[in-house]
Amino acid sequence: MTECTCQTVSAERLAFIETLIEKGSALERWERHTGVTTVADLREWAEMQLREVLTIRAQRDKGNGPPTDELEDYLVGKQAVLMPLLANFRQIDERNKT
Repeated sequence: MTECTCQTVSAERLAFIETLIEKGSALERWERHTGVTTVADLREWAEMQLREVLTIRAQRDKGNGPPTDELEDYLVGKQAVLMPLLANFRQIDERNKT
């Protein structure tokens, strides 16, 4: 039996992460939005997704929805991805103003 070291596990995980980044996941074809064909479309999609997340969270804060930890984790995670993406779009806009 071979000993599993932290370096081996880390290298395997790193290789898996690199594969996901380069090739995507098996679910990627379902994750793509067919209407996103340009960077402008991507921005619009991200804004739409964030608006949806914030609306659901606001409704839940008012008591209009099930207070499940799983849903909250999902919403917080999605918001955590979308906010920096949109912040970077705004940064691009600011830098390109001439």
